[in-house]
Amino acid sequence: MSYITIKLRRGTAAQWTAQNPVLAEGEIGLETDTRKFKAGDGTTAWTGLQYYGGSGGGASTFITLSDVPQSYTGQGGKLVRVKADASGLEFFTLTISSGDVTTALGFTPENVANKSTSVTTDQASNTKYPSVKSVYDWAVASFTTTAAVASQITTALSGYATQAFVTSQGYITNVITALGYTPENQANKKTTLADNSDTFYPSQKAVKTAVDAKQDTLVSGTNIKTINGNSLLGSGDLTVGGGGAVDILEIQVFS
Repeated sequence: MSYITIKLRRGTAAQWTAQNPVLAEGEIGLETDTRKFKAGDGTTAWTGLQYYGGSGGGASTFITLSDVPQSYTGQGGKLVRVKADASGLEFFTLTISSGDVTTALGFTPENVANKSTSVTTDQASNTKYPSVKSVYDWAVASFTTTAAVASQITTALSGYATQAFVTSQGYITNVITALGYTPENQANKKTTLADNSDTFYPSQKAVKTAVDAKQDTLVSGTNIKTINGNSLLGSGDLTVGGGGAVDILEIQVFS
């Protein structure tokens, strides 16, 4: 009894891809290295054909969606993910909370609820922060009168100032007392040393002008002559020795 051997058109996956032939309708093409095969339709080239199922033809089953095609309506914008039990796929909506963003970015976002528009109303809060306008409005309202200024300074310097700020002069005096210094009095400033006073104080220019006008200190033998080695400075008489003879000093004048 004789047998007829039927051989399929065959080649490696790389060879099929390189030549990319069009198989006739029903013609089988086998990849010898992958054991996968395709059947032609007479018009589609090799790379456009799908592999047939089976142990050598790719996946044996198709993982179906839990949402069947007719339920696609209304699913626009959703994502598809593998179900938790890996039994299939499902549609889901991605929801991101503010906590997720805070954790991912590593910082705390601005909380609009902590924004204050009234310094007076929220003055006891260490959580809220004021807007620029609220600070401006509060400052203008608080410092429009002398009495308001006095009140603010009294509060700020409580524990330092010893008396209430009742008048403009009063609160200024208390500030001076609290800070521990006497302010400069322009009336006591002098530009000349003509006044012999422990109250007035001269300017630097006045002191320099007065000093520059004074004669240099007299130094015997330097800017004042001596007689027989004796200084002309001081008190008492000068004695001239040498047997009564007096030397005549010759003074030459050069012109």
